[in-house]
Amino acid sequence: MDLRKLTPQQQELVSSNMGLVGVHLKRFVRSPVHPTRKCEREDLFQEGCLALVRAAAEYDPARHGAFQGFALNRIHSAVSQAIYEKFSLVRVPYQVAKGHRPDPRRRRREAGADPRGPLPEADAGPAHSLIEDFDLSRLASPRAARSDAPTLGDRMHDLLAEAAQAAAVELTRPSRGRDDRAQMVAAVMDRRVLVPEHSERQSLRQLAREMRCSVSRVVACEQSLLRLIRRSLAEDAVFQALNALAAGRA
Repeated sequence: MDLRKLTPQQQELVSSNMGLVGVHLKRFVRSPVHPTRKCEREDLFQEGCLALVRAAAEYDPARHGAFQGFALNRIHSAVSQAIYEKFSLVRVPYQVAKGHRPDPRRRRREAGADPRGPLPEADAGPAHSLIEDFDLSRLASPRAARSDAPTLGDRMHDLLAEAAQAAAVELTRPSRGRDDRAQMVAAVMDRRVLVPEHSERQSLRQLAREMRCSVSRVVACEQSLLRLIRRSLAEDAVFQALNALAAGRA
């Protein structure tokens, strides 16, 4: 990407945050022992700088939050990709190489087995797609947009909100882990679970950084919330009836 195509504001972002690349390399990439391998670190620094330029070009403050967290994610991806490709002089594009990796699901399908395999959420059924697609957009909808007469969607919105609230209460009981559990559940619920657009959800790394915890802890909290919401919806006869009615109208 040509740096000259960036706006003055984007160029300022690049110049003022160039140190992020060096910080990332110091934290995640070992210093080469032999002097002849220093060129590899220089190549990685260049990859990180290119990722920083791309991040500045794509950055939207309203959607992405702090630029440093947004840029670090892209720097990390670019450096990791360069390491994975082992500094080949002729590189196979990452997405092409990814498409040629062995697919265990395809092997199971060709063998006549269930391609899904023993997935942990395989028994979630309709509730899984419901919470990922329809439900979250309903939960995030402003109540002010409702019509005077309650609709089918309004009633489902209420049941979904109740399920989400019950899941939050379940995970914040005194016997359920650390003292900051309630703060963690509230943050994950507001910034990820209840945000319908995937691109608008706060990144796991940024949320973990703000909560001063590991990314795995944020992931575990989010999965627990979704699992409890799905279970609550699957056991709610009224919701299932309304969902069947809504599907029939579609």
